[in-house]
Amino acid sequence: MPTLSMTNEGLNFADTQTNVGGMTSELLDHYEEGTWTPTSEVGTLSLFNHAVYTKIGREVQVHASVTFGSTSNATAQRIAGFPFTSSATSYGSGTVGWSGYTNYVLQIIIFGSSTVMCFYPTNSTSQLDAAAFANLRHDFTIHYNDQ
Repeated sequence: MPTLSMTNEGLNFADTQTNVGGMTSELLDHYEEGTWTPTSEVGTLSLFNHAVYTKIGREVQVHASVTFGSTSNATAQRIAGFPFTSSATSYGSGTVGWSGYTNYVLQIIIFGSSTVMCFYPTNSTSQLDAAAFANLRHDFTIHYNDQ
């Protein structure tokens, strides 16, 4: 029967898995849950109901419910303040589970080496401006790898 072992470095799965080509580690060396404080790069967040994250190894999952303040600014709306910087070699993406923005379905992306999330309509590669989000609530989940 396979066994797990605890070391000073973390939980070692080496005894329970076979070596797969390209595998670099069988050690789970990080688990963390917490809260974070989202900020708007354009204008303000008038309210955030919750903002939590879970980090397992390098994988980060972030949930938040935010309401943007009033603005007529045409600059792209972004949420900053993510708890970990994303990997330089990959983007993160996620879903908007509820949105006051009803013109298009939204997609969200966190670019490489970043702590900032951008909003895009699914029919475009252009980020949405802050005025489109004025006084609207958005609930989202995004997944990304940290550095």
